[in-house]
Order: sequence, then structure tokens, then C-alpha cells
Amino acid sequence: LIVWVQENLGWALGFGIPAISMGIAIASFFSGTALYRLQKPGGSPLTRMCQVLVASFRKSKLALPEDSNLLYETSDENSVIEGSRKLEHTNELKCLDKAAVVSDKEIKFEDFSNPWRLCTVTQIEELKILIRMFPIWATGIVFSAIYAQMSTMFVEQGEVMDRTIGSFTIPAASLSMFDTISVIFWVPVYDKILVPLARKFTGKQRGFSELQRMGIGLFISILSMAAAALVEMKR
Repeated sequence: LIVWVQENLGWALGFGIPAISMGIAIASFFSGTALYRLQKPGGSPLTRMCQVLVASFRKSKLALPEDSNLLYETSDENSVIEGSRKLEHTNELKCLDKAAVVSDKEIKFEDFSNPWRLCTVTQIEELKILIRMFPIWATGIVFSAIYAQMSTMFVEQGEVMDRTIGSFTIPAASLSMFDTISVIFWVPVYDKILVPLARKFTGKQRGFSELQRMGIGLFISILSMAAAALVEMKR
């Protein structure tokens, strides 16, 4: 709609409508400030990750205790991020666990305040979670490259297509609205039909796991690019 306004009624009005809408959105956002749950910042997540890497490197020669309960952890009132949920220790990436090993020197002087030498189990598990997400995140790069075609190459294809419906011509940049329309259509179909059907075969309440849903989405993106390639060959 905005693209049609810009092409037919002028760019001033085309930019003015989003500007007014954004102003209303910002006013709505701040009007609910009293209802938001506010949490004091606990520092940079990047700093917390770097602390784990540095501390584990410094203590690389120390041996891990057989009992993971001996690894360092703080109580909630002494936590950097008060009220945050404690994460249970996992046995993966044990090299990072050395950041939570309490050395004899730290026990002797009762000095546990340097986060660049001693980190909590929760802090280490946060980094482990991020590392385990890297393979999934990498697949997201490919999907983002495909999704970006909708606002670039697909617009170029739309420029040479017959976009007229009666006397109305759909702007090429507005063809992306079909993405939104397809989502609106498929969400209820997925919830009401596909999920109950998949639940009978997988036994899972949601039908598919998160990883399976991502895999199906990546496969569909392959089909969409194949269709786009055929359209481009025809063009």
C-alpha cells in the first residue's frame, strides 16, 4: 500500500504515513512503561563470555573435580544478575568448566571476586549454549540470503511481469505482500491441520520439534528458490 502511495500520490505522503505510524507506535510503547518488568542490567554478555574463555585458559593446567557440585556457583543475592535462573552443569565442553575450578590460592585468601579468574557454572553454561547454537545459526545465514531475494531480485523480476488486475497495477515492490498473505493463510492451517496430523506420527504435543520445523522451513526455501530460478529462466 505504501509503495502504491509513493508511486501515485508522492513520496512526501509515502514517507509521512510511516512517520506518523512510527510516532504512534513509540507513544504506545512509552505509555506502557509502568506495566513493564524492569531488570537491572548485569553487564555485557560479551564480557561474560570473554571472562569464561580467559579464566578457563588461565586454569587450563588445573584438574577438574570429579564432583561437579564443587565447581563455583553463587547464590542469587550475590549474583551479578539478581533474579536470573541458575543453569545446571552439563558434561559437554569440559575444558570450559575449568573456569569454575576454585584454586588453592583463592581458597586460602577467600578471594572469589575476580571474574577474569573465577566464573560461575551458570556463566559457563551460557557460553556452552551459545556454542551449541552455532551450527543452527550458520544455517540461518543461508536462509537469510534466500529471504533477502524477496526485496531485491524478486522486485527485479516483478518489474517485467504483468501485474495488472483489471485497471489496477500492483507495484513491483508490493509483491512481497504475498509473503505476509501466505503466512496469514498457513498459520491456522499449520495449527489446526498439520500439527494434529503430525502429532499422531511423532507423539509430540507440538507435532514437530523446533529443529524439525527449521529443517522443513529450509527445505521449503530450497523449493522457493527453484521456483524463482524457473521464473528467471522464463524472464
